[in-house]
Amino acid sequence: MVDIDWAAEIEARAEPGLAGRFPTAFLARKAIDAAATIADMFPNAARRLKTGELSETTYRRIVCDAVLRQLRNPEGHRSESDGVYQYTASQTVASGDLWIPDKDKALLQGPVSSGAPGSFGVGTDRGWGR
Repeated sequence: MVDIDWAAEIEARAEPGLAGRFPTAFLARKAIDAAATIADMFPNAARRLKTGELSETTYRRIVCDAVLRQLRNPEGHRSESDGVYQYTASQTVASGDLWIPDKDKALLQGPVSSGAPGSFGVGTDRGWGR
């Protein structure tokens, strides 16, 4: 894979004004960290990139979206009210943890094999009573 100017990728994909609130080096570091985490979580992603099963554009979008989710809501606000002000926060989002939606996980990981080729499951429940 070619070197990626991650800061430029994030700036191009962010809504106006969001990326400009952060130094370029910070944006690049967040994306590099996200890409490394994704590589560790989804070892198939590198192979899928090399073979073209996963497009580089999709990979870049997934990494940038993960970073942008962190930048958009650093406090982790989940809901807010006005009268007698109150809010709820998501601890996961507020922690700064990287999270990937299921649809993107499926793209990174690719098809999951249910067993060895030519194998089949054996059991007593045939599902007839359902």
